[in-house]
Amino acid sequence: MNSPRTASNTVTPLRPGEGMGVRTATGMKIIIERNRPSKIVTIIKAKYLKDYVMRITFSDGNDRAVDFKPFLTNSGHPEVKKFLKESNFKKFKIIQGNINWEDYQMIFPIQDLYQGKI
Repeated sequence: MNSPRTASNTVTPLRPGEGMGVRTATGMKIIIERNRPSKIVTIIKAKYLKDYVMRITFSDGNDRAVDFKPFLTNSGHPEVKKFLKESNFKKFKIIQGNINWEDYQMIFPIQDLYQGKI
């Protein structure tokens, strides 16, 4: 790659691992674009254990037991309360990498599930 010149600075490429961009002769970094692959974690498996606790397996190999009962019992919303009926709670599906109940009536951020807290 030919290094462009400016009137007052010589511009050189950044070192490997610094992303896409240039470093000026004065040492100032000018970042054009970061080239970091983003790690998207999805849910690949979920199993109901008991008493509203699910074992959730993520695409990066991690798994967590997540207790949904505190959320369900503390919610005042009738659309959420209906999932306190165990047969309704067990009717979840994994859709596009997330756990989904009744066509998006109840869904949680994957990050929260990954951390084991909702």
